[in-house]
Amino acid sequence: ENLSAKELKKMLSKQRRAQKKAKLEEERKHAERERQQKNQKKKRDEEEEETSGPREELVPEKLERVENPLEEAIKFLTPLKNLIGDDIETHLLAFEIYFRKGKFLLMLQSVKRAFAINSNNPWLHECLIRFSKA
Repeated sequence: ENLSAKELKKMLSKQRRAQKKAKLEEERKHAERERQQKNQKKKRDEEEEETSGPREELVPEKLERVENPLEEAIKFLTPLKNLIGDDIETHLLAFEIYFRKGKFLLMLQSVKRAFAINSNNPWLHECLIRFSKA
């Protein structure tokens, strides 16, 4: 094929345009497939939610008065001990919870950890006295 420079340039331009058009079409199809998958997933989630029963309503009075507050406090205490275990108040609050539950070994553990952080804390001394009387 002996084409002039002008014809060659024109042919290459057409090829590039065709490639761009094909690429855009492919991207559009891909986006459409993703949108359909998302819609299907959303429909499945809605159907599962309907079959699982009614969702529990968030009533402030019900959330305010839990049935077992010490268990709920322990749920908050566990991540608190992991995140700020170097703060003495964390361990002293843990002592308070365990004191109310009557968990002596956990009370001792909390007091020991608090003592290692700051042995001159007045709240710690109060906890030590309460622990020795328990």
